[in-house]
Amino acid sequence: MKLPGSNKLRVPTLSKREIFLAVLLLLSSTFFLCYNYIIKPQLENINRLKSELQTQQEELDFRINNGWNDIYSLENDCNQLEEALDNIYREVPNIKNEPLVLVDLYRLAEKNKVTAETVTFSELKEVEDEEYKTYTVTTEAAGPNVNIYNFIEDVENYSRLNRISSIEIEPQNDRYSICKLSVEFYVLPEVEPDPLDYPFMQGEYGKDLPYQVFGIYEEEEAQSSRVSGISGVNNTATGGGGESSSPQGNGSTGTQSGRSYARK
Repeated sequence: MKLPGSNKLRVPTLSKREIFLAVLLLLSSTFFLCYNYIIKPQLENINRLKSELQTQQEELDFRINNGWNDIYSLENDCNQLEEALDNIYREVPNIKNEPLVLVDLYRLAEKNKVTAETVTFSELKEVEDEEYKTYTVTTEAAGPNVNIYNFIEDVENYSRLNRISSIEIEPQNDRYSICKLSVEFYVLPEVEPDPLDYPFMQGEYGKDLPYQVFGIYEEEEAQSSRVSGISGVNNTATGGGGESSSPQGNGSTGTQSGRSYARK
């Protein structure tokens, strides 16, 4: 039904060429949207994964060529690193280890035949701009001059890292002197308490003088010397005219096997 005064509605007719162009435009727009929002991100992700795979493959080839797949070799490397780390902790532990330092100083004094009159330990102190702490051990040793010099040298070569901060030698006569020695020891910053048990704490002690508690070491060394002497005599007796050797014990080195130190 046509309303009065209204124009007749006409539907535009498209030619085949116009229909083809419209369809082509629609397909092009669809492909453009799919490529930019679906295909292109996926291609970029694939290229990134390929690059990561190549990097990981190069890293794997490098490790294989350097023997990283050799479990036995890696275990040996780990054991060597553990041993090196133990040595570092022995030189610079994370404990003060005052009892062991005291015993070792006593052994060094006995070895060099000097008398350690006093031994004092200071408190730990911070070192500015350094990743460690220090404390000072002060001792007075008396004895022949040559023995005093040997004692100082042994302290310098002590297995634990140290620095002799001061030496005062007061001659008593031409051959005898008193030496006041201050030695600085280093400790890692995260300090742990000293162990409760040390090897020299094993045994029964009575009312002897305090320094005689270290006699256990002298007895062990004497026994070791006797065993070495007997072995040397037996070797001489069975050797048929070989060179004879006198039974001598090996001297103290101022160190102990199985030092106590705390490792995390």
